[in-house]
Amino acid sequence: MNKAQELKKLESLGIPIGVPFEIQELTGWYKVDIDNRQVLETTHGRATVPVPGIYQHLLDGTWHKR
Repeated sequence: MNKAQELKKLESLGIPIGVPFEIQELTGWYKVDIDNRQVLETTHGRATVPVPGIYQHLLDGTWHKR
């Protein structure tokens, strides 16, 4: 799947791109970085900590926006 398809899929699942949001299955705030295909942890105001695995869980629909 290319980035454009991934973007469309995430948007269809209600996942915001580049905007902090909560994930139902986790605590804290996260932000999708579509350019690098990763999710950054933003709970403390800085989107600098990539969290492995979350991007794929959001993309395949197993984890959800709160």
